[in-house]
Amino acid sequence: MEEKMNSLKKTARGAGILYIIMDIFMIFSGMVVDPKIYVPGDAVATAGNILASEWLFRLGFVSNLVGLILQLFLVHVLYELFKSVDKGQARLMVLLVVASVPLIILNMLNQYAPILLLSGAGYLSAFNPAQLQTLSMVFFDMYENGVQIAEVFWGL
Repeated sequence: MEEKMNSLKKTARGAGILYIIMDIFMIFSGMVVDPKIYVPGDAVATAGNILASEWLFRLGFVSNLVGLILQLFLVHVLYELFKSVDKGQARLMVLLVVASVPLIILNMLNQYAPILLLSGAGYLSAFNPAQLQTLSMVFFDMYENGVQIAEVFWGL
């Protein structure tokens, strides 16, 4: 009995450590980088921020991606922790997270699109800068809406 309790404590500590590491990446992306880049309703300022801090934009993107991958590891550890309490609920938790993570990773293409639109690539010469800036904002808005859709899974 005591061996099982020590195993559960070790699993719980592992989940806690994974949670903290995941949160560091997610907080950096969502609360440090995004507010410095994205100016709601102002396509020109947002485009300027992306171009001025392209490395920060890319770092925030990668940080978000790493956080989401860590979320998959976390849900595995949480399943091991909770399956003895209610295996059905633990399976449902895994199902919802496994459904939401690929959804949000796919949605991250919308977050990345502005850097491509503002890259100055030759094939974009058909668009003027104002059009590219506006398209960038459309993709940012699509990303924000996609996050809200994924939050439904996280809330459940």
